[in-house]
Amino acid sequence: MARAGAKVEARIDTKEKWRNTMDRYPVTSSNLAEVGYDPELETLEVQFKSGGVYQYFNVTAVMYERLMSADSLGRYFNKEIKGHYPEAKL
Repeated sequence: MARAGAKVEARIDTKEKWRNTMDRYPVTSSNLAEVGYDPELETLEVQFKSGGVYQYFNVTAVMYERLMSADSLGRYFNKEIKGHYPEAKL
């Protein structure tokens, strides 16, 4: 039986090869600068205004759509994504 983190580690390894090609788009937010999403890998990529870039794994397309349609992207991100999904700093 695979350990819980194995799936995430495999996604990180796969993403490592082409992570710089994920398209991110500018967003209007006081905290988030750009957001990208890969539906095949269920990976959300966020660049913060501070400059940091993170990937969040196992994020469904529905969660991505909810984020992008939220009144406040930063508030939604902090409440529904940050701390709820495995992440990796790029």
